[in-house]
Amino acid sequence: MTDKQKFFWFATLLLLIALGYGLWREKGSRQPSAAEDPFVGITIPADLDDATRARLQTDIDDKKKMYAEKPDIWETWIAIGGLKYSLNDYDGAIEAYKKSLAITPNNILGLRNIAEVYRLGIKDYKQAASYYRLAIKNNFSDPDLYIQLAQISQYQLKDNSAAEKTIMEGMVKLGNDRSLLGALINFYESTGNRPKYEETVRRLRAAFPDVEQYQEAWIDVK
Repeated sequence: MTDKQKFFWFATLLLLIALGYGLWREKGSRQPSAAEDPFVGITIPADLDDATRARLQTDIDDKKKMYAEKPDIWETWIAIGGLKYSLNDYDGAIEAYKKSLAITPNNILGLRNIAEVYRLGIKDYKQAASYYRLAIKNNFSDPDLYIQLAQISQYQLKDNSAAEKTIMEGMVKLGNDRSLLGALINFYESTGNRPKYEETVRRLRAAFPDVEQYQEAWIDVK
């Protein structure tokens, strides 16, 4: 190897060492991102009373401990999502719930909680409806999912046809479920469909003849 070649390789080596040192310094000095640490940026609002601040701090500490001990289970990310939602960090909550779904794709809490954030926090009802549908697809036996989706369709999306269809879909899957029958009665009453209202009240009474409350309620239906 000539002196010129030796000099070239020596200079290249020094450059690589300098670059490596620079990257090491940068990594050591920069703050972790939210993707690396889910607690980055979490702060307790200053305008809260002392008792509420103390409760939130305890909640934060508990979730940090849970994350430190079990960062790779879906329940941890559900808990982190709940914490972020309580602090009105809706995007952070959704991100955490999606992380729980990445770990366990069929966990209903992840889907349901995302739907709730969109419904109650962000108020994006189309997105909320889409996640309720995904939750139903993964767990068709929960009547509350059908009811919540139907309520969004009726009251927020102004689609009575979709609301009725959702409740009926639930009844096809679950039969004479009392919650779904009650939701259907309320739907027909609120939309002024008197014949269907009376028919569904009678159906509920027939399905649960021993429930005195059902026999005495809706006194306008004989």
